[in-house]
Amino acid sequence: MAKVSTSNLSQKQINEHKEAIKKKKELEEKAKKERLRYRQWVVERMTRLVNDVGRTCMFFPDADGPHRSIVFEEAEARELVTLTIDKSASDLIPVYVYKQEGAPNDYEISRMKRGESLDEIRQNRPPSSTS
Repeated sequence: MAKVSTSNLSQKQINEHKEAIKKKKELEEKAKKERLRYRQWVVERMTRLVNDVGRTCMFFPDADGPHRSIVFEEAEARELVTLTIDKSASDLIPVYVYKQEGAPNDYEISRMKRGESLDEIRQNRPPSSTS
C-alpha cells in the first residue's frame, strides 16, 4: 500500500482518513467475532450429530460463502459428508451434513436437486429383491 503524503491534506481530511481506517478495523473485528461464534455453533451441532447414534443428517440453514466454508472445514475434520443444492441465484445456500453411512447416493442427490427430500426418496424406494 502506498504511503499517503500528509503535507497536501488538510487536518479535516487526515481526521476523516483516520476515522475511516478505525471504522474498517471495527467492522473487521466484528466480522471475525461473528465467524468465531458461528464456528462454535457449527462445532456444537456437528458434535451432537457424531455422538447421536440414531441421527445420520444435519441441516445448516442458508449460509453465505464464508459461513459455508466453516461448515465444510468442520465437517471434513470429522470425516462427515457435505451436500449443497443450489436452487436459487442467491449467495445463501443451505448445507446438509451426513455421516458416511447416511450420505445420499448419486440417484438420491439427483432427486433431491428436483426438490424431493431424502426421507421421501428413501421412504418411497421400491423394496429391493433379495431372491
